[in-house]
Amino acid sequence: MALLLHVLLLATLANAAPIDSAARAEANTFFQQQDWKNAAARYQTIVKEEPKNGAAWFRLGISFHGLGKHKEAVAPYQQAVNLGFQTTSATFRLARVYAVLKQKDKSLDALQHVVQGGYAVSHQGLAMEADFDAVRTEPRYTKIVTQAEKNLCAACDAVPEHRQFDFWVGEWDVRPYTTPTAAPTALSVIERANGNCTIVENYYTKGGYVGKSFNIYDAVERKWRQFWNDNGGTVIEFFGEYDTAEKAMKYRSESVNPQGQKQMGKMTFYNLGADKVRQLWEASTDDGKTWTIAFDGLYTRRK
Repeated sequence: MALLLHVLLLATLANAAPIDSAARAEANTFFQQQDWKNAAARYQTIVKEEPKNGAAWFRLGISFHGLGKHKEAVAPYQQAVNLGFQTTSATFRLARVYAVLKQKDKSLDALQHVVQGGYAVSHQGLAMEADFDAVRTEPRYTKIVTQAEKNLCAACDAVPEHRQFDFWVGEWDVRPYTTPTAAPTALSVIERANGNCTIVENYYTKGGYVGKSFNIYDAVERKWRQFWNDNGGTVIEFFGEYDTAEKAMKYRSESVNPQGQKQMGKMTFYNLGADKVRQLWEASTDDGKTWTIAFDGLYTRRK
């Protein structure tokens, strides 16, 4: 009897149709076209013949998910996790389908697992995932989202240079440096963005002038970069570094002024303490032989 079963098993394996490259390509094509019905059918065939194919299990889960078959998507996603394929993405997707299935604890357990593992996403990003609608009002969900947003900042916060310009972050009244008691002539709102990797300046004057700059520490070049643009169409790119001794961010630039002249620029931000910053912008049109002050402003932090 044992011999007969062995012979039957060998016959079954011999008659099993191998998954050829054309069949895999067809499955992948349906997947890329988001033809979820046909993709699911093809991947079901593949995982039947190749039960350790984590990629096929993962894509089968996505296909069921796309069809709105949330219950059927659970097992393929879990199998992908068990096989170590795209474990973060598969677990995040498990959180989504569990939420739709009203299995709130399982959904939040899965979401918390990936977030604790470093998964980074903004609350805006999660807001776009309609699957989580059933758990958004849960206090635990709010805590998980807070941690996920902290993860967004981990990469740049781990590099000390990224924090060198933080002294400029805040909401400031701006007035001429030479008349510190004069009424403010501008408002400047400086904020962190892109997971604390970018410092964005928003500059407004009473006369209607508006400007914005993006300040980034380039870890490859080991330099700070600023890209400035205003409502007059001015575009200037600065490069520089933080001077620890002077407690100042020092930028340099080369551009063309409105008169068509080559213009060199020196722009320095002096950290004058917790609530004051001086911005001195000097320009030269004779290759640095002489310099004129283009802007000299005192920033006073709004309370």
